[in-house]
Amino acid sequence: LSLATGSWNLDALNGNIYLQEVRNPNGVFNTLGTATTAKHYFDYNPAAAVNLVAGDGVYLTGSSLPRTSDTIVNNVSYLPVLLPPSLSISAGSGGVVLENNFTLFPSALGGLQITTTDGGNFSSGGLAGSVYKLLMSDSAQTHWFKANSGAQPFSDADHAVTPVMTGNTVPVLINIDGNMENVVLQTSKQTQLSVGGDMINCGFYGENVNAGDVTSIDVKGQISNPGSFNYVSLDQGIQNLPASDLPLDAVNNWQTALTLAVDPALVASLQIPAGTDPSQYASYLGQVRLFGNSLQSSFAYDPTTKRLTFIGSMPANVLSALSQPLTVVRYGPDGNPLVDASGHFVTDTYNWVDATKIQELYAASQGAPALGSASGGYVVGGTGAFDVKASSISLGNAYGILSLGDGSLLGVDYSNLKTLLQTQPGATINVTVAQDPSATVTSLEMPSSTIAALGGGNVNILSTGGSMDLGSQYLVQFEAQIMSRNNLGLGIYTSGGGDVNVTAQGNINIDSSRIATFNGGNILIESLIGDVNAGSGGNVAIPVNVFSPLATSLAQPFEYVYANGIVAQTLVNAAAVPGSATVPGNITVIADRGSIYASQGGILQEALNGNISAGPTITLSAGSKDLGYVGNIDLGNSGVIGGTVNLSANGNITGLVISRQNSTVNAAQSFSGTVLSGGTANLSAGGTVSGTVIGATGVNASGAGGVSASLLGQNVSVNGGTAQSTLGTSATATSASQSAAGTASDQAQQQVASNASGDDLQKKKKKKPLVRKMSRVTVILSSTVPPQ
Repeated sequence: LSLATGSWNLDALNGNIYLQEVRNPNGVFNTLGTATTAKHYFDYNPAAAVNLVAGDGVYLTGSSLPRTSDTIVNNVSYLPVLLPPSLSISAGSGGVVLENNFTLFPSALGGLQITTTDGGNFSSGGLAGSVYKLLMSDSAQTHWFKANSGAQPFSDADHAVTPVMTGNTVPVLINIDGNMENVVLQTSKQTQLSVGGDMINCGFYGENVNAGDVTSIDVKGQISNPGSFNYVSLDQGIQNLPASDLPLDAVNNWQTALTLAVDPALVASLQIPAGTDPSQYASYLGQVRLFGNSLQSSFAYDPTTKRLTFIGSMPANVLSALSQPLTVVRYGPDGNPLVDASGHFVTDTYNWVDATKIQELYAASQGAPALGSASGGYVVGGTGAFDVKASSISLGNAYGILSLGDGSLLGVDYSNLKTLLQTQPGATINVTVAQDPSATVTSLEMPSSTIAALGGGNVNILSTGGSMDLGSQYLVQFEAQIMSRNNLGLGIYTSGGGDVNVTAQGNINIDSSRIATFNGGNILIESLIGDVNAGSGGNVAIPVNVFSPLATSLAQPFEYVYANGIVAQTLVNAAAVPGSATVPGNITVIADRGSIYASQGGILQEALNGNISAGPTITLSAGSKDLGYVGNIDLGNSGVIGGTVNLSANGNITGLVISRQNSTVNAAQSFSGTVLSGGTANLSAGGTVSGTVIGATGVNASGAGGVSASLLGQNVSVNGGTAQSTLGTSATATSASQSAAGTASDQAQQQVASNASGDDLQKKKKKKPLVRKMSRVTVILSSTVPPQ
């Protein structure tokens, strides 16, 4: 079709439409080969449109187009398939199929509507696995030319200085009755995308260019992007090798057989020369090893759940080798491999995993992306809100769900929205997983991706059914590799001052990831019927992106921090971003029908800018007496570190508590652990209180089952008794505190003496993992303890 002005209406009410391209005669056919402004000048009328209506399917082929190459400039430059500014498509069960990339010409009057009925899909066709893009350009260009540098005209990276769609409040409307598969959609104004089936391996990039704009993705089924991790559950688990098949001092676990396995054909053909010293036998094994260490980072196994995971796409040779018993060399009592009289290694066979499970895992892994590669993302620039809803969300290796404000990331650039963001915050992200509340499956999985508002705005995540798994215990050693693909930290967080609110029906497992605010926002995490687990931790510095139109003095839009588990921080270089928070936000964690575990991730509230002002609080509540549920708070060695710390559990509380101000610990059963408080430490328990408690200004401890803890403070009261000082060995408080005074005082002095100086700690602040941060806080405490 040829069109410059007006509209084309093409109806095939009882059949299909195959559209090669809509041509702008001037833009396509005018002067070739000269670098003038007349070359490929597109003169589409701003209101030009194409309307396609098909009873069955609409196929946008865009293939074998005549006269689209400019053979004069670089011999390889091709005109894009550039449609008029507005496109409307209606299709039936055949759906809408992209067989090439298509771009809508930029216009302030531009629009896009796609509707399918009778189960019709919106998908990419052509070669298997192809993913094509439908792009609404917001370029300021009117002609195409081959750019030697910078963004190509009308490309996804070419933006007008002033957003083209400013003032255009009519949303893009996409209503797909079936699935949306293998399609990338990029729009230049607020968009309402609805999918009746599943959204599989897709990407979306949108812009909210007017205050109050809301872009939404509403999927009745699942949102799913391919991930690196695929697994099978083993009936019997993986048994260790017999001792006779192990070298001396070898660690015998599920990986050992993979490392020691030899190629059956090669080992049978290898002959050790006569007279070789037995101590040299092992040197020949390198010639016959089947895998060696090459699969160390490909498989992962959890002996508790008996889940075997393969990372990436399993090669056919691995399938072949593991579909039969492994061959391993037998060892003698002296630790050397055994060799028979003919000079061949003595071997055994070992059933590592059932062949049918390996074949099942192979099939599931095919096409899985490599761990360091990404597969799409769901991104909005600008202001307003970005709402995402589905019955379940598995982000796989997708970048994630992101609000960038006026930032540039992942190949998209929203810097043209800087003026808008001067007066408006970046878009708030609202994610709802509307699964059946009775479901027990994981409703939100994001082992190697991110949900974050990086330019202002909040992040609100609600799962009405199922659990959330926000990381992977297998990812700790790979996290730096994953983040290097885009300088984007993993997890759920804000860096523009917004709050983070995460609520799930079931468990919330942070694993190796984090739930965080990096610029003063508050954190609320609540599990309605399950547990909250801060995860397995890590010691990798993550990049925190800061996209703000006010951040003019930042050398780069990100800074690196160590942050795992549940974290509220300020920016390290807060002064470089006017309006940034000077103190971290509050942290609230609630599990009324479950428990809270700090695990190795920990719960941390910290001002990285050095501010020590009072104010922020950490509140943890597990179990509910009113509801009749017992819940524990297990803080372990990573513990909770913050300003004012308030803990309440209708069960036991154990582990480490460090507070800059007061600590209040209420356990319906018992407390056991260490409390270091810069203010007053208040402890009460329905059972016993044990461990060590240090309060710079005082300690109040009561336990119905007795107080055996070592108590150190200026004013110490036990079970309501008269407060007395236990600083020094001459203290004579209650019997419990008196017996503990000398020990607690010595322990406190030794702890303080072992700490680095304040200046040294400041220098090391960005280099220490969470589990090593206790000394930093106790230095602050020691400065407030009166001289002895």
